[in-house]
Amino acid sequence: MQLPWQITLRPSGRLAALLWLAHGGIACTLILLLLRRPELSWLLLVLLSVTAVSLFVQMQHLYGARRVLGLTLNKDGTISVQCSDQTCLQGRIKPQTAVWPWMAVLLLRLDDGRHWSLTVLSDALSDDDFRRLRLWLRWFALNESAAGKRQAASRRG
Repeated sequence: MQLPWQITLRPSGRLAALLWLAHGGIACTLILLLLRRPELSWLLLVLLSVTAVSLFVQMQHLYGARRVLGLTLNKDGTISVQCSDQTCLQGRIKPQTAVWPWMAVLLLRLDDGRHWSLTVLSDALSDDDFRRLRLWLRWFALNESAAGKRQAASRRG
């Protein structure tokens, strides 16, 4: 492997559509509940407001001033996340990271101890970059998980 790999990300149209559909589905469900229980209109107003704020926050993550522009995958298993506001987050992939052929959910433990997640759908980067990301995640996430299990077993035994 020729590491580090630089991967450029763009906003995912599929993820935006899924977020709109999910939030729209919640709003429709709430409105249907209102038709059955009109006395709860105050609760509907509160929940619709929360749903709208949630959608706004998610769209800010996807298209806003601090969206993720790229990733740097390093040989030592660390990852750097470059954001559009010129910040750079450094961390390690957690073993609970999930990788599928169409999506990867990156769970990171940042160097400052915080936890951070990033959902990457296949339309957010080139096919070759997505294949590389999945390969790197499987390699390092599985190795980190196996190393952690070995350390836990050695402490017990």
